[in-house]
Amino acid sequence: MGILLRVATALYSRLPKPHVRTGKNCSLDPRVRFMAGKDRPITVGDDVIMFRYAEIFGPVTMGDGVRVNRDVYIRPHTTIGNNVGLGPFCRLITDTHDMGGPDKRFGKVRYPAITLGDGVWVGAGATVLAGVTVGAGAIIAAGSLVNKDVPPNALVGGVPAKVIRFLEDNESPEYVGAAGSAEPAGASKQ
Repeated sequence: MGILLRVATALYSRLPKPHVRTGKNCSLDPRVRFMAGKDRPITVGDDVIMFRYAEIFGPVTMGDGVRVNRDVYIRPHTTIGNNVGLGPFCRLITDTHDMGGPDKRFGKVRYPAITLGDGVWVGAGATVLAGVTVGAGAIIAAGSLVNKDVPPNALVGGVPAKVIRFLEDNESPEYVGAAGSAEPAGASKQ
């Protein structure tokens, strides 16, 4: 990162943003967009890092130690626990519509909440849909579409996402590939 961008990031992190509360020691890229208002506050915990072009629409609550990678999209009524990692291009989409008749299928907009528990990792390009709760310590594989609740310590992947296996509390998977693949691309099974 160039020196000018580092200085701009440091200064931007300290600027007041109406209806956005940030904790201590946060590093927010100046190209992060906060869409907050009096009735749509955004609260960010301590030691949070956000990279370029993330867009966050309040109300959103984010815990401590969260990492928000580039181009992450977070919609209203989302709660993110402590030490959560959001991979690049992932989406947390709470918007949905009531279904109408054949003359107009999309009806009134609703925002059922999304909740990510502590320690969750959402892989690159994954999408979590409205009304989903992801349990603490779960991993969502890159490219997955999550439309149902995820149990704690589960590794899920696919479209739609399904449980691949459960992780032990002290386990760190060596590799989680696209949509939950257990091996790197191109690896052969013997």
